Amino acid sequence: MQEYDRRNHEPGDVAPDLLTRFAALDGKIEAHRYERLAVYAETIVSSGRDKAAERFPELSAHLDACSDCRVVVDETVAFIMEAEPSG
Repeated sequence: MQEYDRRNHEPGDVAPDLLTRFAALDGKIEAHRYERLAVYAETIVSSGRDKAAERFPELSAHLDACSDCRVVVDETVAFIMEAEPSG
C-alpha cells in the first residue's frame, strides 16, 4: 500500500501533517489567549480593575477561577506599571 501511495503521489501517512497543522493551530489559540490577557491587563492599568471586569465579564469570571491566568495578568500589570514613566 505504501508503495502504491508513493508511486501515485498519495500521502501514505497523513498523521504527521495533521499533527503539524494541529500544533500550529494550538499555537495560534494560545497566542490569542495571551493577547486577551494582555488587553485585560492594559485595561486595568488605564481604567482600573472594576472597568476591566465590566468590559470583559467572561474573562473576569475566568480569572476568579484560574490562578494561572490571574498570575499572568498580575505580572503583566506589574510590568506595564514599571515600564511607564512616573508622572
